[in-house]
Amino acid sequence: MNRIHVSYPLSVSDFRRASYYGLALRNHKMIRPILLMVGFAATAAVSTALWGWDGGAKLAAALGVVCAIWLLTLFAGEERNIRRYIKQPDTMIGCEYHMTLESHRIEIRVPERNVNYSVKINDLAAVFELSGQFLIYTSVQDAYILPFRVLSKEQIDELKETFRRHLGDRFTENKGLSRKKKKA
Repeated sequence: MNRIHVSYPLSVSDFRRASYYGLALRNHKMIRPILLMVGFAATAAVSTALWGWDGGAKLAAALGVVCAIWLLTLFAGEERNIRRYIKQPDTMIGCEYHMTLESHRIEIRVPERNVNYSVKINDLAAVFELSGQFLIYTSVQDAYILPFRVLSKEQIDELKETFRRHLGDRFTENKGLSRKKKKA
C-alpha cells in the first residue's frame, strides 16, 4: 500500500453517521422482536381487511404504536447524545484531523486536542466500513472517523485490502443490502 496522508475537519454529519451505526450495533438484538411486532401488526391489519376480524385493527394499531414509540425513543436519545457531544468544550467535531496510513501503521494527529497517536494496523481493535467512512477503533473505547470524501477510489480500495489482510474478522466491510459473499 502506498503511504496515504489526509487532512480534514470532522463534520457533524460524519459524527452522526458513526453514532447511528453505533446505535444499530448496540441494539441489533432488538431487530427481530421489532420485525415480529411489525409482522403481527401487518397480519392483524390484513385479517381485519379481508375477514372483518374485529380485534385486528386494535391489535395492529397497538403494535404499531409500540414500535413507533420504541424507535422514536431510540432515535431521540441518540440525537440528544449527539447534541450533548457537540456542545462539549472538548468535542472533536470541527477539529482538523491529520491521518497518515501506511501498510503497517496508522498515525492520527488532532493538534487542537493534543492527540498524537500511532498504532500498528495489526493492533487495531476493529475497523468498520460504513457508507461513506471508515470507523477505526484504536481500542474498545476510542474510535476515529476517516471519511471517504478525503480519499480517492484507489486509496479506499487499498485501505480495504490492507485492513482485510491485517485484521481479518476485525474488519467489517459494508456489503450493502445484498450481503453477498466474495468468491475465494
